[in-house]
Amino acid sequence: MDRLRTCLTCGREASRALLLRFVVAPDGRVLPDVLGRAPGRGLYAWPAAACIEGMGRSPRFRKAAAGVRAVLDAPAAITAAQAQIAAR
Repeated sequence: MDRLRTCLTCGREASRALLLRFVVAPDGRVLPDVLGRAPGRGLYAWPAAACIEGMGRSPRFRKAAAGVRAVLDAPAAITAAQAQIAAR
């Protein structure tokens, strides 16, 4: 059974398969990881624009990304996630 993950924006729990995974790149950018293979701690959000756009303002996001200077460009993250999903 898949462990539940929590959306960093709204706090709702779901399986990994339903949420979109993000990772913090070495340069601090928050990037989508649709395949779930990128190294680093996973940050999860619902694949809805509202949750992705609100992620950078969430206290849960700041706590999960503690120790790194994470920068979320929501429009770029949404575009990249859509491209990764289409390529899958």
